[in-house]
Amino acid sequence: MAMKETVGSIRAYFILAGVLSLLVSAMPLIKSGVPLFTALGYVQAALALAFIIVGVQMQKLLEDSPGVVKAVVFANVLLVIGLYGLMTQFLTAEQMGAQLWRVVIGVAIGAYLLTNASRLSKELQEKKAAELVVENPPSTGV
Repeated sequence: MAMKETVGSIRAYFILAGVLSLLVSAMPLIKSGVPLFTALGYVQAALALAFIIVGVQMQKLLEDSPGVVKAVVFANVLLVIGLYGLMTQFLTAEQMGAQLWRVVIGVAIGAYLLTNASRLSKELQEKKAAELVVENPPSTGV
């Protein structure tokens, strides 16, 4: 039987990814002293904070606003691809090849998160709708 992500596990992933991204990726860029990298560091820091906020609010967002979760994941995938595209201007072909795995992994994780967020959102919305029907059964008109 295949493992399925739960709201708790996807919440933990978002929070952990946000914290690690903030500490490992964004802060070095901000401290780089290169204006373009500093600006990208702030963008990455904002996205990392969005991951943390989405993680904390995961249950509510999946039930009521799944588009927010998907937008944050899409933004992250675009940032990964954009950073790689930018790096091509500064790296040799060999270095670019060595960095390509980060893009592949980033896009694969994004696809995985989108798939699971969509599935969880659908399940939670169906459960919520079923609970409403049980609480307020349709009248028979008799």
